[in-house]
Amino acid sequence: MTDFLTPLTSPFAVKAVLQELQMVPGKSMGQNFLIDRNILNIFVDLAELKKSDSVLEIGPGLGTVTRELLARAGRVTAIEKDLRLCDYLRQTLSACSNLELMAEDALEAPLEGMLAGGCGKLVSNLPYSCGTRILVRVITAPARPELVVVTVQRDVAERMTAGPSCKAYGLLSVCVQTFYEAVVERVVSHGCFYPRPRVDSAIVRLRRRPEPLTGGLQPDFILRLLHEFFSKRRKQLGTLLSQIMPARGMKKEDMESLLVELGLDHQMRPENLSPAQWAELLQALAARG
Repeated sequence: MTDFLTPLTSPFAVKAVLQELQMVPGKSMGQNFLIDRNILNIFVDLAELKKSDSVLEIGPGLGTVTRELLARAGRVTAIEKDLRLCDYLRQTLSACSNLELMAEDALEAPLEGMLAGGCGKLVSNLPYSCGTRILVRVITAPARPELVVVTVQRDVAERMTAGPSCKAYGLLSVCVQTFYEAVVERVVSHGCFYPRPRVDSAIVRLRRRPEPLTGGLQPDFILRLLHEFFSKRRKQLGTLLSQIMPARGMKKEDMESLLVELGLDHQMRPENLSPAQWAELLQALAARG
């Protein structure tokens, strides 16, 4: 069995381990392993790790990123769904007392409790198949991490960081930017992974805002309303309000005066409002609803 010190930043090393495990990476689980040492260093450097840090990693895979996290952080909690990979990690990283390895599906794991328990940073090569859903859970948690560094599909990275009126701008953009300042730090070629995915990836760094743009509104309320608006993103704001808000007890004249008060044109569409404008609108709707 490969030991802790064996480098896994080459396709040959990764193929050898997978052959040893008699394992074919699963597309349904988004298993694409990082094999580029330069990108690995850039990725982990962006996390600004200290020995006082407790880090959450989702989808450690063969442990390429995990090894670097263990060397730099005080504690690492890694969640891996694939039991074969969990067994491999338990054997190869058994000497690392600062690792907690959990054999769970991150979509079902108690992430909120882990974050509340002290995991202040998320550093992960997120699975393509479910990375966005996991990310939204993390960044809207009551104890959301101070820093998030993730690799995601390039189109997801563009959606996370897009500005108003861009094609990529939507619910994910507003959600992320409500709670974090988001930057695409590096585009990563698909050749830096094995198996090679069809699309490029990107490293995105999210730095938590001191206060969410929406103030003390509950994330569930924010997500629910954003989903209602963006599910009909081509409709005008005035039309959407007239369809959505009567069920919440809001009259037409109240909606019209609200838009005037906020300086919003009733002909604007959801994609035209900045995260700050969405924050003002959601706070106003919460106050009236």
